[in-house]
Amino acid sequence: MRGLRLTVVAVLFAAPAHAGDIDGVWKSEVKDDGRYLHIQIGPCTNATNEVCGTIAGAFGGANEANIGKPIIWGMVPSGENEWDDGTIWKVDDDKEYDSEMKLQDDGILRVSGCIAFGMICKSQEWTRVP
Repeated sequence: MRGLRLTVVAVLFAAPAHAGDIDGVWKSEVKDDGRYLHIQIGPCTNATNEVCGTIAGAFGGANEANIGKPIIWGMVPSGENEWDDGTIWKVDDDKEYDSEMKLQDDGILRVSGCIAFGMICKSQEWTRVP
C-alpha cells in the first residue's frame, strides 16, 4: 500500500511534460558528402520550459571540434509536439537562424531554420538514435 501511495504522489507532483518527448539523441540528415551530427536534446539548464540541443557527435568528416557546442536553444512549446521561438546555429555557414521544431507522427523531428520573420525556412528531418 505504501508503494502505491508513493507512486500516486510521484505522478501528482511530476513536472509537466514538454509537448511530446524529444529528449534524447537525434541524428541530423546526412549531407551529400556523408557528414552528419548527433544532437543531444533536452531541457535548457537556464529555463524550466525551454528545450536546447548540443552537438554530441560528428561523423563522416564533420568537424569534431564542434562536439559540445550548442546548436539549438530557446525552444518553447507552442502546441502539441511543436516548439518555436528558438534559435539554431547552422554549422556550415556559422550563422544563427530563427528556429522551430515539430515531432511528426512517424517519430521524425522536423527542424527548421528561418529568415524573413519565418516566411522562408529550410528544414531537416532528424531521426532518433536508439
